[in-house]
Amino acid sequence: MRASNIRGILALAVLMFSGCRATPPPPPAYDWTTGETVVKAMFDRYTNRWFNTLTYVQNNEAYDASGTVTRSVWLSAIRKQDRATDPQQMRIPLPRYQQRIDFVPLERREGTFFSRDTQYLVLRGVVSRVMPSVNPLFILTQEVYSELPSQTVRRLRAAGINLDYIRQDRWRGRPVWVVGTLSRNLDVPQFWVDRSDLLLVRLIDRSGPDGGLVDTQLSQYQRIGTSWIARVIETRDGRRLIERQELHQITGDQPLDSLLFDPYRWTAGRHWYQQPPGVPQRRGD
Repeated sequence: MRASNIRGILALAVLMFSGCRATPPPPPAYDWTTGETVVKAMFDRYTNRWFNTLTYVQNNEAYDASGTVTRSVWLSAIRKQDRATDPQQMRIPLPRYQQRIDFVPLERREGTFFSRDTQYLVLRGVVSRVMPSVNPLFILTQEVYSELPSQTVRRLRAAGINLDYIRQDRWRGRPVWVVGTLSRNLDVPQFWVDRSDLLLVRLIDRSGPDGGLVDTQLSQYQRIGTSWIARVIETRDGRRLIERQELHQITGDQPLDSLLFDPYRWTAGRHWYQQPPGVPQRRGD
């Protein structure tokens, strides 16, 4: 599986219906001198407000150099790990998220599963490969809101993002924090966070072919309860669009069969999607 496809799998954060935005709580005082401050602010804003489970249908388009488009549909389910934690005890890690993706049609019994920086590839209902997989996109759209900021910082630094550097900029008319560079240099890993909503809007990292930089942009954020999900994610190699993911039928905090999150029992659980998924018409925003 291509690294950029893996990013598409994990792709996620948040649509504004009719321009609506969440009303943020009064912000704590931050010094905003490093990217670590941005990570802490993201955690503080949503740590007890983010969804416990999320499901959606994802329509994918992959573009090769000639412009040929390959389309696919994935069914994605995300849940926060179900285990006892005590947020007051800093030595005990907070729960992380797990993600299961089924490739349509379901009869293929194929997909992929992500848990704690590990990826499991499933073919014909059987785990065929297990490999390390640290994905900054998933960290910055899901786990940043649930795990201790110190852990998120460590993982982002390991992914090559320099959190010592922070600057202000604008993205699509809105003010953002840019973490990873002090200049407008797009040739280094970095992430862009909306200053008001504290949601990821752009990520440049080395998840392209052969470790090359790709530019992932998130838009059309949709509110799910007190959390958010980006309905459209586009990935570019330079100026060329190489992938587009669009999310539909998004549902938060519905009960999910725990067996769905055991990759070694891929077909044992009751699947959350009980109808053959189609490719919905795109709606204007």
